[in-house]
Amino acid sequence: MSHTPQLKERWYYENRYDGLVVTQCRMTEDICSSSLKKALEENNWSRSINEIKHGFHVIKELELYFRKWDLAEKRDKRIAEWMEKDMELDSFYEKTNVNTPYCIYCNNKMEIFLKDLDIWYGKEKSRILFIFTCNPCKYKRGMWDNGEEYKIEKNVCEVCKSEDVKTSLERWEEYDIFRTTCNSCSHIKEEKWEHYKSHSKESDPNYEKDRERFCIGVEGLYEFRQWCKNMETMKERFSIETWKEEVANETPEKKSFDTPDIKEMISKGLRKFKYNDISFWVPVIKKKHVFIELTLSGKKLDEKEFIKQIEWILGNTNWRLDEKSVQIQLWVLQCRIEWE
Repeated sequence: MSHTPQLKERWYYENRYDGLVVTQCRMTEDICSSSLKKALEENNWSRSINEIKHGFHVIKELELYFRKWDLAEKRDKRIAEWMEKDMELDSFYEKTNVNTPYCIYCNNKMEIFLKDLDIWYGKEKSRILFIFTCNPCKYKRGMWDNGEEYKIEKNVCEVCKSEDVKTSLERWEEYDIFRTTCNSCSHIKEEKWEHYKSHSKESDPNYEKDRERFCIGVEGLYEFRQWCKNMETMKERFSIETWKEEVANETPEKKSFDTPDIKEMISKGLRKFKYNDISFWVPVIKKKHVFIELTLSGKKLDEKEFIKQIEWILGNTNWRLDEKSVQIQLWVLQCRIEWE
């Protein structure tokens, strides 16, 4: 694919991404419509037509809902990738040059006629093709940026087959024109190479309407993120409240716990929080207080989170955590609980 790099404003990429969103959402609608049509054709009258239509309408709306929000979340990242890629191509195009060759027929120094970037979307690197022309004898020569020769087919008039032709390239805002003029029969051939053109009302009368339906603005995306955040908070609260209820139901209704009971209770509670390798040391009596040290391990150890969890487990007992004793090293946590 040929490409002539040029710096572009951000609105270009935003319009380009909006076009991508509209296209993908339209494809989703088309797939749902095709599935509905097939379901109606294969219906054995076990369900009513209205029931089938309603079911596919719900599916379509859910598909569109998640598709457009997903695309909205990826918008800034995708645009940044496009801009970075084009900046790299622009820099590569501007900095890359080759030595101007001499004509192999008349030994005159040739002039550059075309510098064109050939983009490779696979693993291979993009290349630049240089086309040189010799004004006296009209000989043309092509060369890649690495010095490799490019074989150019002879340009002949499509009417009289004469090789006495003149070529020119005119660049315009929306397209380029490659013009071939025959000096023998005066035949002129023009090829128009259009630049990328975003959707518009003229080219697609339904585009603006669909763009409003499918493209989500900054405010809409902010509201959606807030909604997701609230849902996560509700999910965490529900999980914690459910666990509290389970622990409350399983905990013996007594205030005083002896050493074996408190060990069993702590082990049971910590395993619910996904801790493992829980070990208790031999109890120590010091100044009419009983201390028990314990160690445990877990995938994500967090001191503050652990303190909250252990304090909840010990909440209605006669045991307390010595917060100063909590230490974490090499994915192992050590602490000490005290009998009051």
